[in-house]
Amino acid sequence: MAGWRIAERGEGWIRLEAASWFLTGNLLVEATDGRVSLGTFLRYDRRLGRSVWHPLSAVHRRLAPGLLRDAAAKMNDQKLRP
Repeated sequence: MAGWRIAERGEGWIRLEAASWFLTGNLLVEATDGRVSLGTFLRYDRRLGRSVWHPLSAVHRRLAPGLLRDAAAKMNDQKLRP
């Protein structure tokens, strides 16, 4: 999924994981009651991880809300279809 592997999933949630030699990231996405939540968890495996993530975090914070809105809209569309 966009370079992230599905590491674990359950009813209403999924954990995606991606790793490099300097950074490991997990995205936890939960969908309940027509709402979608996202948690981002990082582990800096090398000092470079912090340096790389700092500028990328601004992009992440800017893009994530739109992705969640799109996911919630798709969930609602699916509920409305017979």
